[in-house]
Amino acid sequence: ATGLLMTLVSAIGAYTVSYNDGVKLGTNISESVASSLEGEYEYLLEAMAEGEDSAFENLSYLSDDLYDLEDYAAITSSIPEGEMTFLPAVENEAKEIVTLVAYNDGTDILLGELTYDYLGAYISGMSGKEGELVFVADAYGNIVITSGEIKEEMTADKAYKFTDLMTAVIESEGEAFDTESKFFDGDTLICSYEISGGLYVVYAAGHNQILESYETLRNILIIILVVSIITALVCPFILAGQISKPVSDAANRLTLLSEGDIKSKCEENERGDETQVLYESLAKTVETLSLYIGDIHNVLTELSKGNLNVKSDVEYSGDFIDIRKSLDGISDNLKVTMSKINTVGSQVLNGSNSLTSGAQLLAENASHEAASIEQINSMTSDIKST
Repeated sequence: ATGLLMTLVSAIGAYTVSYNDGVKLGTNISESVASSLEGEYEYLLEAMAEGEDSAFENLSYLSDDLYDLEDYAAITSSIPEGEMTFLPAVENEAKEIVTLVAYNDGTDILLGELTYDYLGAYISGMSGKEGELVFVADAYGNIVITSGEIKEEMTADKAYKFTDLMTAVIESEGEAFDTESKFFDGDTLICSYEISGGLYVVYAAGHNQILESYETLRNILIIILVVSIITALVCPFILAGQISKPVSDAANRLTLLSEGDIKSKCEENERGDETQVLYESLAKTVETLSLYIGDIHNVLTELSKGNLNVKSDVEYSGDFIDIRKSLDGISDNLKVTMSKINTVGSQVLNGSNSLTSGAQLLAENASHEAASIEQINSMTSDIKST
C-alpha cells in the first residue's frame, strides 16, 4: 500500500513537473519570437513609411490592385494612422508564398510584399519537434507566419483559420491554457504573447509532446511498482527460508546440548549475516562446556585414583571460575583430611605397640609370680613333712 501511494504521488509530481516545464518552454519560445519580431516590426514600419525610397531588402512595394483586400477589410480598416500590420500569407504571381505588409499612411493603405522566409526564419528554429507549432496570427484567427514545414498547407487551406483558438488566446490575456485542437488531435497547451500590429505569437504543443517525459517516467514507475510488488511477495518467503533453516539447526543443536551431548559438532555457517554470528556463538558455547566438563572429569578421575595433588589446568571464565575453585578446594581438602587420617593412624599404631609391650610385661610378671608361688608351696610342703 505504501509503495502504491508513493508511486501515485510520484506520478502526480512527474505530471506536474512535465506540464510546468512545457508551460515554461512555451512561454519562453513565444516571448523570444515576439521580441525578435518586435525588432523587425520597427524596421519594417520605418521602411513602409519611407515608401519607394526605402532600401529595405526582401520588401517589395505593390500597386493597389495587385491583391484583392476585400477579405481583409476588417483588418486594414482597424490599422491606426502611421501603423502597419501583417496580413495572412498568400501566393504571389510567381507562385511564391509571401507575407503582405499593410501600412496606413493617413490617406490610403499601402501594401508591401515581404519574403515569407524572412520572418518565418524566426519561427522555424523554434518549432522543430513533432507535435509542436509556433505561429503568428491576427485576432481573427488568420495565420500570418508559421514554420516552413507546414506553411504551404496552412496558407492554402482556409480551414486552418483559428478563429475560436484566437478568441481563447485573447481572453487568456497572455496566460497559458489548455484547449481541444483538431490540428493536434486532442488536448493542446497554448502559450501566447501579443505584439505590435494586433498580432499574437502563439506556441501550441500537444499534450503527448509536453508530457513525453512524464509518460516515460510513468512507465518507469509502473515497472518499479510491479517489481516492488513481486519483490514484496517473493522476498519474505526467500528470507524466511534463509533465516528459518539456520535457526532451526541451531535449536536442534541446543536440544542435543540440553540432553548432555557436548561432543557433536555444530554445522558451519559462512553466510556473513546474523545467523553466522548465532552459529559461531553456539559453537563457542559447546566448545567451552565440553572443555570445562572434560577438565572436571579428569580431576575427579585422578582423585578417584588417589592422586591428591591433581589440579585443574584449564582457565575458567565468568561464573565458571567458581567451579575451578571448588575443584581445587576438593583436592586440597582431601589432601588435608588424608594427612590427618595418616597422623591419627600413626598415633593408633604407636598406642597399640605400647599396649602390646605392657601385656607382654604383665604376662612375664604373672609367670614369675606363679613360679614364686609354686616355690613357696614346695617349701611349705617340705616344712610340713619335716
